[in-house]
Amino acid sequence: MRRFLLDTNILLGLARKADWARRTHSQFNLGDPDVISFTSVVCKGEILAIAERNGWGPGKRTTLDGIGRFLTCPSKILAFFGHTL
Repeated sequence: MRRFLLDTNILLGLARKADWARRTHSQFNLGDPDVISFTSVVCKGEILAIAERNGWGPGKRTTLDGIGRFLTCPSKILAFFGHTL
């Protein structure tokens, strides 16, 4: 089982379907069943704030629904494993 902690830039790239994000998704096989991708609640909040600030409409916000599939780690758990936000 492989685990990845995805930050705001990666999530935003995936939501925008950027070429570099697609390559990252492919290179690390982020869609494989043996991969668990995590993010922080802070990253999810940042993405939603960017969408609000840029006036993303309902159609574009639908792409954000995919972010919900990533497990969200509270910052206390991340700190326990030595990660900082």
